[in-house]
Amino acid sequence: MEKGFQGPALSWPELLVAAAQPDSALPRAELLPAVGDAFQPHDAAEPVATAARYAERVGSRRSGRFRGRGWIDCLFMAGVDVFWRRVSGDGFVAPGSMAEVRALAPHFAEDGYSEAVEAGLLVGSEDFGEMIPALVQIAAPDHPAARLVWPSRWDEDLMTSIIGADDVREISGLLVDSPLEEWAERFRGALAAEFHQPELHDDVVEGVGRDVQEVADLFAAAAAAGDAIFLRVVA
Repeated sequence: MEKGFQGPALSWPELLVAAAQPDSALPRAELLPAVGDAFQPHDAAEPVATAARYAERVGSRRSGRFRGRGWIDCLFMAGVDVFWRRVSGDGFVAPGSMAEVRALAPHFAEDGYSEAVEAGLLVGSEDFGEMIPALVQIAAPDHPAARLVWPSRWDEDLMTSIIGADDVREISGLLVDSPLEEWAERFRGALAAEFHQPELHDDVVEGVGRDVQEVADLFAAAAAAGDAIFLRVVA
């Protein structure tokens, strides 16, 4: 932190969030550049915009998705947002540019996200998206569909992939009959170890359980319609 600034006894991410609040008494001009150097979020090159986005996330989750320290903890874990988007299972052409990717599977703050979610076409898992397929593979290691949940082939430039309609049906068959939220609690230790964490906060476990159920519902709808699933990763 810059010399001479006497801040409260908060962690860097807590300071980042606090400074971004509209009524913050913290000196943003002094604090945010220091935070940008000391704490590396997804968008460290633009610390003010990043702080504002994180503050908005905190506000949107006061109803219970992440409570208290759980949200702060998740910043230091997987740190990966994953989006699953239903697409045609016949003749789908993968996006060739990031603009096309954003239009098809928008991030939380991008245009069209809410509309796609409300239409039942898109599910996003924030900050611990990679934990969703990891949980399924840990919980059902011998099921043939478990290895299909996370594709082996990716467009490394766009960070996208596709799960074909046949694989979607197999995955849905596994997920629809599985106690997914119970899995999140039962295998929390193994999941923490997979991501090199000593333990998972209760809020994170609850979030993973909720998200994996939403993903399962999306796969069930896609399987019924003969759709494929397009994946987008934002790290």
